[in-house]
Amino acid sequence: GDEIKTSASGRASLLYFNGDITNIDHDSHLKIKTLEESGDKSVLTLFVGSVLAKVRNALGTSDYYQIETQNSVASVRGTIFAVKFKENKSSVWVLEN
Repeated sequence: GDEIKTSASGRASLLYFNGDITNIDHDSHLKIKTLEESGDKSVLTLFVGSVLAKVRNALGTSDYYQIETQNSVASVRGTIFAVKFKENKSSVWVLEN
């Protein structure tokens, strides 16, 4: 339930125990909806801004990493991808896998 907000000049990173990483861009606001200690199950809600995530290949069938916006859900099991939500428009870019 924790929330992260970055300013116009701020950035943040979430480093998970399993090595996954989420980079949060400037002018972003997100909520950590679900986060297991192992990092194998994560759900983030992006209210505004953009994130870049590097997620290792999940081996278990129940493992997932998900970013939600007001009008989309991006769920992956291992990739590098970015999600942007601005002015009620979602964009998703897959950079690997």
